Amino acid sequence: VGGAALRAEAEAERRELVDRLVGVFRSEDTAPADFPRLMAQSRGWGALAEAVFSRLDELAEAAGAEGGDPEEELELRRLARQLRGAHADVGGYDETLRAFFDLEEEHWEGAVALRRKELSSGFFAFVKDKVQLNKDDPDELERFANAGARISSLCHAYDEVSSDGEAMREAQQNFEHVLDADTPEAFDGRIDDLASRGKIDPAFLMLSAKAYSGVKQTDLVEDDVKDIMKYLYDRARDSFYQDEPAEVKILKYVCSLTNRAARREALQEAFTPGSNYTDGDTEYLSTAPD
Repeated sequence: VGGAALRAEAEAERRELVDRLVGVFRSEDTAPADFPRLMAQSRGWGALAEAVFSRLDELAEAAGAEGGDPEEELELRRLARQLRGAHADVGGYDETLRAFFDLEEEHWEGAVALRRKELSSGFFAFVKDKVQLNKDDPDELERFANAGARISSLCHAYDEVSSDGEAMREAQQNFEHVLDADTPEAFDGRIDDLASRGKIDPAFLMLSAKAYSGVKQTDLVEDDVKDIMKYLYDRARDSFYQDEPAEVKILKYVCSLTNRAARREALQEAFTPGSNYTDGDTEYLSTAPD
């Protein structure tokens, strides 16, 4: 009996919470444009969404019954459609962000190339809402804030490169030229030739990243093709970033550090004069504050 009473009490509380949510969404102070924000900033929305939809359908049926209010029924059904649409959008944004978190950051460039259409203003508003939701959790706040900044910068770079039609056409030709090589030696030779002529540029790097990310995420492509695309992408990245100015490399390293004290310390080290050299896989760089 005690267990049944507790379940009944919990169900009553849940129903009350659902009705309060319905009231919030029906309020004149809440516009449809606010729905995604309210959903993204709620920790409990996912568990209550279907209950809210069902309650709205229930209220609409009651309003449409004999002696009811037809206008209220239309209002409730329109609200239910709007909420379902916003819920689907927020779910899509969450799925996209999780897809990035499931990847190593070095593969985000390719993911942006594949998913650029999904990375809309609504997506970035969702990321900001997640930052706001986690304002009392410094680690999670920084995780979402860094992800938003990183993806935004990659989108900007992608758009800049994509807008240069001539560069994209040349990069596509060079990309196909490399893939047409008959032997591994010829393959490497063509990459080295492009690098020596400065043709491993942002457009070529973007195509390499997009191709590798595309084959990596499907089971319909043979493993040897995936290996080739990975090798081409890795070679292109190594060649492209090797020619970056020391200041750019230092800034990228500093930004990769998650602790602010570590960032300040790294900058102080970078401003300490010293020779720029490579020791194994580690590159030592220095610069001046200006």
